[in-house]
Amino acid sequence: KIVSGITSGNLSQAAAGVGSAGGAVIGGATVEYYRQADAGLLTYLAIAERFREKGLSRRLVLAAHKALAEMASKSTPLFAETEKYDDHAEEDERATIIRRHRRLSALGAYAIDFDYVMPPLRPGAEPRELHLLVLDPPDPGRTPHVSAHRVRALLQELARSLQTRLEDHPQTREMDAFLAGRKTIPLTRLPGTRFDRRFRETPVIPLNGPAAFTFAFELCFTGFYI
Repeated sequence: KIVSGITSGNLSQAAAGVGSAGGAVIGGATVEYYRQADAGLLTYLAIAERFREKGLSRRLVLAAHKALAEMASKSTPLFAETEKYDDHAEEDERATIIRRHRRLSALGAYAIDFDYVMPPLRPGAEPRELHLLVLDPPDPGRTPHVSAHRVRALLQELARSLQTRLEDHPQTREMDAFLAGRKTIPLTRLPGTRFDRRFRETPVIPLNGPAAFTFAFELCFTGFYI
């Protein structure tokens, strides 16, 4: 259920939590609504370790959609962020990101296919390369995409809420120029979904176009993120 709501200027925030039989909070999610962009951003999603893989994350995402609909409307899109997959990262880090990508994909998340750079979280910090996601399913039978104008408006408003501007940093300035020159951006599956539960790379069938196949290999890790 939604346990709290905060409104400050053009930004509204709601938190949702799920409890155990004993009444303790065992999971939670936070969604922010950016009014000028008319877009939501799922900023936190967490489940206590021993309660993972029980469907609670799906309940929390549904609660986040409900909270966003109450703050805005049912048609307002819900975005999120996650780490980028890096072939050159340490094996344990790669395994964690693969699990996270697989779980987010199971929750209905699609990656927006462009070079996303998150604005600095605080003055003096650096921008960070991540994946920007959308948690709204694409229309059946249509090329999956999202409005570049909406994405740009969200990121400009997000930057202002962090007391910075996209034009203040070379990476975010380049990203802003890219978005300004596009009408739509295609959606794609997260890179971690190339791997099965044993972390073997499997054939990839893209959302559009011919199938692309990759070589298989295995990472010896087990466990799940949420």
